[in-house]
Amino acid sequence: MPLFIILLAISFTGCGAETTPESQDQNPAVQNQDNVSPETPETPATPPHPLAALVEGTYALRTASLSEGTFPILGKIESSMISYAVATIQQVGDGFTVTEQPCRYEMGGSDAMKPEVSDAVPTSLGPVTAGITFEGEGDNITYQREETVQLIGVRLDDPSNDPLPTDPEDDRIFDQEGDGKLGATASVAGGIDGGELLSGEAYFVQRQKFSYSGTRNRNGKLTGALDDHSNQQVVDATNGFLLIGVTDSVNLPELSTATLVPLTGQYDCARITAESATLFPNQ
Repeated sequence: MPLFIILLAISFTGCGAETTPESQDQNPAVQNQDNVSPETPETPATPPHPLAALVEGTYALRTASLSEGTFPILGKIESSMISYAVATIQQVGDGFTVTEQPCRYEMGGSDAMKPEVSDAVPTSLGPVTAGITFEGEGDNITYQREETVQLIGVRLDDPSNDPLPTDPEDDRIFDQEGDGKLGATASVAGGIDGGELLSGEAYFVQRQKFSYSGTRNRNGKLTGALDDHSNQQVVDATNGFLLIGVTDSVNLPELSTATLVPLTGQYDCARITAESATLFPNQ
């Protein structure tokens, strides 16, 4: 941890020090000359980017990542991972950054298997900041948000490339949301013919690794494609069936999207979650 050292300056004038004639005759203005700090030249302010007035602000972000794979017992099904976040775009230097605070995860798939993740998981994550570039003008503005990596429930020396652990005893795994369980917790309800064969809790770690790009419409909405390279690993479960890995899993990039809706007023995760259906109708 940083060590902070506090220096205490002590003045002897008027505190019992002997006054000499030389000190009495000295011009106070001359006395203070050594204490006058030289003027610091002002750093020229970065001029506003030509697109700053159009793109800076707060947004509701929705990303949808779709994939297809073969699940145990259920066979081949399509699944989705939808994330909601509060995003802020601002000019930094000559460019822009977008800062995203995850708020909610929604998982979709077969009616026979419905995983749910508490909002405590995304809100326990810190915000992610990425560079985002804008090009064009008027109604022809495009954007590209750079790739970032965020880990859930695990710490890795190389977050982008280290394999995710599979052993629940691996000391790199930690309790992400503070519920006293390994990694992050997904509650699963489902089975075949209304049964609960697949019900239980799955404890997983995840690497979120993605970028997105698209266009800005005249209403300020940013829409486009999500380029997702995320992966996850179930490390333990209360039901053995939930530990069986998914096979033949492939991403469906043509169906994976990212949408940012400009907001007015004060927004936090609670409000984004409450208004998600209104902010993103028909999605």
